[in-house]
Amino acid sequence: MSFKDKKLKKKNFASFSYKEAFKQLNLTELLPWQIEVKPIEPSPFFHERMERLQCFDLLH
Repeated sequence: MSFKDKKLKKKNFASFSYKEAFKQLNLTELLPWQIEVKPIEPSPFFHERMERLQCFDLLH
């Protein structure tokens, strides 16, 4: 396999180890995100859909 062939071969995302991914992305650490959000009340549509989904049972 030539150098050109090696360069063109892409690696599957899932096959990277943590260390390899950091090296590829030139990172040394990840910083956790702090996302502040206010909860919202579920809509009547959401409640209606939940009722329909609870009636849908694949096991019985």
